[in-house]
Amino acid sequence: MVNEKDLELLRFLQDETENGRIKWQATALENEFASSLRGKYVLTMSRMGTITRLRLTDQNERELLTINSFEAERVEELFEYVRRRALDVDGAIDDILKGQWRNLSS
Repeated sequence: MVNEKDLELLRFLQDETENGRIKWQATALENEFASSLRGKYVLTMSRMGTITRLRLTDQNERELLTINSFEAERVEELFEYVRRRALDVDGAIDDILKGQWRNLSS
């Protein structure tokens, strides 16, 4: 069950990701991204089928919190921010737009 503190965490993560203060990286798994916080927590965002999940673990890999998209819609929204940042989607778009005057197929 998601409580108000969990929702506060989701808002914080979205704001900090959007502002570039939380760095996310793609993992070896498709549609999974991770970030380390304060040197002792690991956040993992993943999507499997229609379910998107945020997972928080401690330095001993104990699961502290898991929030699924069916429990809180904001998880899905956060995943999109995380994915765009980790894969540098905006940078790819800028690169394509910058070359709009040249042959794009080369």
